[in-house]
Amino acid sequence: MEIIKIINNNVVSGLDESGRETIWIGTGIGFHYKTEGVFDESIIQKKFHLEDSEAVSKFAGIAAGIPYEYIQTAEEIISIAHKKLRHRLDRSIHIGLTEHLCCAVERKNQGIELPNALLWEIKNYYPEEYAVGIEALSIIVEKLNIVLSEDEAGFIAIHIVNAEMGNFNSRGYDIVVMTKDIINIIQYHFQKDLDHRSFAFEELMVYIKHMLRRIITNQMHHGEDEEICALICTKFPAAYDCSAKIAKFILQQMKVQPNMEEIAYMTLNINRAMRDK
Repeated sequence: MEIIKIINNNVVSGLDESGRETIWIGTGIGFHYKTEGVFDESIIQKKFHLEDSEAVSKFAGIAAGIPYEYIQTAEEIISIAHKKLRHRLDRSIHIGLTEHLCCAVERKNQGIELPNALLWEIKNYYPEEYAVGIEALSIIVEKLNIVLSEDEAGFIAIHIVNAEMGNFNSRGYDIVVMTKDIINIIQYHFQKDLDHRSFAFEELMVYIKHMLRRIITNQMHHGEDEEICALICTKFPAAYDCSAKIAKFILQQMKVQPNMEEIAYMTLNINRAMRDK
């Protein structure tokens, strides 16, 4: 491994054995290297890889200007999200969440409350991510002795949603809005309200989350038999018509056309949700 930069006394960056851009975090790890010229691996508390030198520079810029406790707090929240959620989190969360935490604390110290206009949607559409956000508030109290509002739990959840989607471009807020709009399309199409507490709704939300992630990461369903897809769409015409509306909406919003296989899967999931509601 090669240490390229001492960011502060507790954070260094460099290249690991495979040549990947890496951040190492540990109490005194930077100070120890600066004073003794030795990289003490025994004091590493956390390490993670970033996409490129630009991402490393951005993280370094944030880390260099904040107390170490902020970095520790963000990393503990990320570790909890890794344990409790079933998706890989994009590495950009190390930058986005740390930066958000700094801004949230600064706003709190200035007496500024930022309302979260999507808090209800986050609670109901992304309950697992929201639960991590709520747990994060307790960690922030414990580590930083600062009490943040429930709105901030929602903002933290949005960062997690963004990382689940594998997207560096901070579109988590847009994803939550799109989820809300897709649910509204379904309810308007069938002229029925979905029960947000039902198992059918929970299954539908899991599907929508996975679908959006597949579209964003260009991993849509492929290779399904075209005749089977056509049969599904013919068998469930109401659900298919609804899926076609959603596909058109996705094309308008994301500039990506869901393929026939994805529309067939969408049709099945919407039909099941409306049948079992």
